[in-house]
Amino acid sequence: MNNKKFDLNNSPTLFGKAVDLIIIYFLICSFSSVSASIPAYNDKEEIAKIQKIVSTNKSDLESIKNYQKETLDSLNNKSINPTKEIGLPVLLSIIAGLIFWIIFQVLPDRRRKKKLRPKIENDLYNVSTSIYHLVELAFLHSENPVSHFHHDIRSGKVNQKDIELALFNKAKNHKHLVNQFSNNIVIGDLIYKSTTKIRLSIERIFFFNEQLAVEEILVLEDIYQEINRYDFFNKDDQFGSIIAGRLYTPHNPTLSVYSQFFYDMLKLAQRLDKIISSVKTNKLQILYIRHNLSYLLGDYKKSLKTIKMIEKKFPDQANTLKWLKFQNLYFENKSKSLFLLKELIKESDNLISYRGYLSNFLKDPQILDVLKHNTSEDKLTELFVCLESERLSREKLLNYNRMLMNSLENN
Repeated sequence: MNNKKFDLNNSPTLFGKAVDLIIIYFLICSFSSVSASIPAYNDKEEIAKIQKIVSTNKSDLESIKNYQKETLDSLNNKSINPTKEIGLPVLLSIIAGLIFWIIFQVLPDRRRKKKLRPKIENDLYNVSTSIYHLVELAFLHSENPVSHFHHDIRSGKVNQKDIELALFNKAKNHKHLVNQFSNNIVIGDLIYKSTTKIRLSIERIFFFNEQLAVEEILVLEDIYQEINRYDFFNKDDQFGSIIAGRLYTPHNPTLSVYSQFFYDMLKLAQRLDKIISSVKTNKLQILYIRHNLSYLLGDYKKSLKTIKMIEKKFPDQANTLKWLKFQNLYFENKSKSLFLLKELIKESDNLISYRGYLSNFLKDPQILDVLKHNTSEDKLTELFVCLESERLSREKLLNYNRMLMNSLENN
């Protein structure tokens, strides 16, 4: 009993003995007091029994005291576990915050974007298209708003000098039709309507700016500021200014002085196209822009990949996509391109409608040979007559404008 070590498994027994010892202690105290108050009590045998019990359980009492001391020492010397007591609560807080963020922020934003993004893309496309139409106004050869420079403008083949030359036969309003420029084409109202449409589209898009990428916001802001920088809103202004009762007129009454504006707008449209075509989209027109950019950069494999994507999403575009595929295969696999051209000619009622796809390849003898052997002579003649007529019309406009430009330089 005296050699017995303290064990936690025996702790209930030891605590029970401790209680017994306490009771014995009180009995001894009581006995002592009784002995003091009642001297007649002299039962030595009982006293001996009590002393024996105390002596017998003394080792257990010491074990309890040692256990209490060890427990207190371990509590005082206990080190903090940073992983368990700090890291785990922090990790749980982060996980809870992440779940809260996903449920109440990410998912609602994703649903909102899914609904709004198609409308925003439609407006972005309208801004791009409206800018190209605006630039085409500079190349009009008559009051009819159709330009023979459409493909050159869309493919980025025109520069500021080309635009300046094209604007020499354009006037803001009828008050600017003076001297040798009296037959100029008035497009001030068309410019005003076009720029107003662009501004309104941008303002509408900015209502949903949280759904826009940073690059989209920046390019739209640049377009908006570029339009506001010029005075197209005063489309009916006087030709010249009256100062001290005298009329002072500008040396150049044409819109060629705005060539920088038209060129900057064209560059901004090209920049916008690169941005909107770089994101995931299901809008057909933007996918065509993506294809066109790849084609112009000479990345025909990427262009063909985009064509395949459009084929899957829009089966009704099969005919147009075949012509685009012909253009790309011409540089990737010419034999396949020639074979596809034969099929396209057989499927087409006339070639004039598809002259835009053919015009850049007609100097190739192999292309001409396929055309001659797979279409009638009359249809082929119609195609070349139409292309030649457009070429002459372009040359006539540019030559006439050179004459107007030279007339100013000689004055």
